[in-house]
Amino acid sequence: ELKHLIRFGNGKLGWVYTYGEANRDIKGNPISMLASIRDIDDEVRNNEKLNGYMTRYDLIMQVLEEAPWDMEVIDGNTDPALNNWWWSDQFRQTLGFQDEVEFPNKMTSWSDRLHPEDVEKAFSAFGAHVNDLTGRTPFSIEYRLQSKNGEYRWYFANGKAKRNERGEAIRVAGTIRDITYLKLKEQNVMETTARMEELSASISEMVNGISEI
Repeated sequence: ELKHLIRFGNGKLGWVYTYGEANRDIKGNPISMLASIRDIDDEVRNNEKLNGYMTRYDLIMQVLEEAPWDMEVIDGNTDPALNNWWWSDQFRQTLGFQDEVEFPNKMTSWSDRLHPEDVEKAFSAFGAHVNDLTGRTPFSIEYRLQSKNGEYRWYFANGKAKRNERGEAIRVAGTIRDITYLKLKEQNVMETTARMEELSASISEMVNGISEI
């Protein structure tokens, strides 16, 4: 039993699956051989293409900052709690987890780590996108997630639903990206601007006082 290359009648090499079994006498000596051969060239080539796509996907995911996720809608029910979720390894690692044992493919793995102030906002934005039959309502939001070490970090999340002919969502996929540094930078700029405005007001007040003197 083996898979091997053989030269077909058209002169090209192709993959086949060969299986054979011997008929034996009572002493175990082979008497005859019955075998079959099956053309599996398309199957092997398609598997090679699939493996190539998977390798490409893994390499791309390793260099991208975004971490993908996916939700399959079951029986047309868009309630997130009743559907199948998938979290990529990049998604888990972004939050400090290693594998599916630590971070199972369940909605609660993600939702339980949302900041309490962001839960309603996140689910409302997700529901608005999924339930809009026109697909015009985007899912693009910033929220905080708790990492494995207990720290809350800011993420930019977006997603897109695949829909049937009636516009109903049948699958939703998206990514998250850590934007904590950008949020802190934005906060620092705002705080610096506020301090500069206070300083400018103080200087103006001092100048007016000097002018009066």
